[in-house]
Amino acid sequence: MYTVKQTSKALGISDATLRIWGKRYEDHLSPGANPDKGKERKYTEEDILALNTVKVLRSQDEGFDWIEDSLADGIRLEPTEKPTEDESPPASKGTALQTQAFTEAMRAYEIRLDSIQEDLKAEREARLAAEIRATAAETELRVLKEVTDQKTPEGEKSGFWARLFNRG
Repeated sequence: MYTVKQTSKALGISDATLRIWGKRYEDHLSPGANPDKGKERKYTEEDILALNTVKVLRSQDEGFDWIEDSLADGIRLEPTEKPTEDESPPASKGTALQTQAFTEAMRAYEIRLDSIQEDLKAEREARLAAEIRATAAETELRVLKEVTDQKTPEGEKSGFWARLFNRG
């Protein structure tokens, strides 16, 4: 379990931001991340993964709903640094960190894209089924129109009820 200070240093965010995100995304964090009043906040490894996911997606200007959906879908991104027990300052950030953040973001987008593609496939199948039903209904209407437009041997249109009772 990690303290607020250890977690905020590892994620490269302020203590205040960590607390705000802790409340905003509490459904995706352990109970220790939002303890009862007067108790110290403690973050688990899973909490750190979830909070890093928030950090990466926020850095890409993703909205709160998108982040919430991503967390609900189980997306978790590894932080570039793990919290340390000695609370030493994080290593300097450089190209490797940017590359890792980009890779993590791409993984998150790929997972989201897969979900969207599945939804799209289901919608296509539903639309195709609706089009088949519509075509069948149009055919049935055309046949009914032809039946109602039939003429009697005298050249008059026979009505539906007359044909039904063999009078037309």
